[in-house]
Order: sequence, then C-alpha cells, then structure tokens
Amino acid sequence: MYYLNLQLFGEGGEGGASTGAEGASSTGVTSESGTEVTTESGKETVTEDRTAQYAKFKEEYKEEFQKDFDSKFGKRFKEHKQTEEKLRNVESDLAPLYKMFKVDNSSDLLNAIISNPSTYANEAYETGTDAELLAARNMLEVERSKRKEEDDRKKAAEAEKTRVEAISSQLKKWNEEGNKVKELHPEFDLRTEMSNPAFGQMLKDGVPMLSIYRALHHDDIAKAIEDKAKKATTELIRNGNGRPSEVGADSTKAVSADMDVNSLTGDDIDKILERVRMGEKISFAP
Repeated sequence: MYYLNLQLFGEGGEGGASTGAEGASSTGVTSESGTEVTTESGKETVTEDRTAQYAKFKEEYKEEFQKDFDSKFGKRFKEHKQTEEKLRNVESDLAPLYKMFKVDNSSDLLNAIISNPSTYANEAYETGTDAELLAARNMLEVERSKRKEEDDRKKAAEAEKTRVEAISSQLKKWNEEGNKVKELHPEFDLRTEMSNPAFGQMLKDGVPMLSIYRALHHDDIAKAIEDKAKKATTELIRNGNGRPSEVGADSTKAVSADMDVNSLTGDDIDKILERVRMGEKISFAP
C-alpha cells in the first residue's frame, strides 16, 4: 500500500512527505451480515454489524438529524430557486432578441449579433471600414478564443493525468525501495520515517532511501550491529567454540580457566576475537 503523503509533490515540497502520502492500509465493504475488510494479507470479515449500529445511533439522535437535514436542504433549495428565478428573468429579457434574430438560445443569439454587419454600422462609419469585414474579423476572434479555451482545457487535463501517473509511479517505486530497505533493516518503517521532513526532502531530491536511512540512523544502526556481534561472540565463547588454529600457530590457552564469561567487557571480547584471528585457540573451563 502507498504510505506516502502527496503533499510531497506539492509546490515548495518542504517536508510534506509522509508517506502520511498517507494511503489507506485497508478497504471495507459493509453488508447486512458484517463488514468485509480487505487488508494486505487478504480479506477478513468483521462480524460487528456497522449498519445496525449506525441505525441505532441515527434513531437515538433522530431529532438532531432531522433538524440538520432540514437546515441544509432548506438552504440549498432556496439557493436553487433563486438561481432558477434569475435564469427565467434573463430568458424573459432576451426573448425579444431571440425573436429579432430568429434564434432560441443565448449562444446562437451571441453568434447572430457578432456576425451581423449592422452591429458594426457605427464603427464602420467612424473608421471607414467595411461593416462585413468587421463582422468577419470579430467572428474569427470569437472562434479563436473558443478554440484556445478548449485547447487549454485539454492541455490542463493531460497535464493533470501525467502528474497523477508520475505520482503513482513514484509512490510505487518508493514503496518497493522501502521493502528492500526493510529486508536489510527489519526495524525500518517507511510510514514513521516519512514523518521526518528531512527524510522526505532527501527522498524527493533523489537520494537513495537506504542511504538516507543509514545516514539519519547511523549511531543506532552501528550500536545494534555492535550489540549483536558482542552477543554472538559471547555465546560462541560460552559454548567453547573457538576458531580452529592456523598451521604453526601457538595453541596455548589464552584465558584463565577461572574467568567468568559473563563478566567479560566489550574490550575483553574484542581482544579475545583478535587473538582468535591470529590463530590462537581459546577455551574456558566449565
């Protein structure tokens, strides 16, 4: 699922990322028997009857629901009636012109007026230009304007489609990248990281997600690796599994038999590991 905040793609791009692009992690369809929820692991059915719960809630607050509905419906109905009244008045005012130019709608009326040479009689007289020429010129301007508006709408729609496709592709790429980071660092959580503006900005700038995570959590990752290595070394020593000695290497025991393994410090373990790498055989008395 996409966990990215789409504000990351907004103007300015500051911080806005969460992968809070945040996508829903599940979808639900409510039925009479319950709610079927689709998650990443598959479909699950929630037995709780949400429809019944809502009906009960609605009944309990029936009066409040009705008042709220009446208020909103009344307002919208009033606005609708006012708009209808304005349109009727406009149509009534235009009726004589419809009759004069033998049309029945405002669009045809506009074209008839613009294309009629008599509309430009005064301008033709004042400028000495042919009225029909003025009419043709204005008609071309109107057509040019209409085509430009249509072209602008198409370009805007295509640009929006391209933008949405680009965002979708980028979100998919980032989520795939996040899954790979998680394979190397199981503690990694893309949603959590994207709540950090610095992480989102570097991601937007094209820095690899793994590099960002390791840069921002260098100390934590290093400590986790060190703790894991020390734990593994301690277990190895406790179990008496030393590295085989190399040919010609001195196999003298390097640690006193009465030393408590659990009391070893990090430095002690590092020194023991170094001696093992040199071929020395290490063992502890039970």
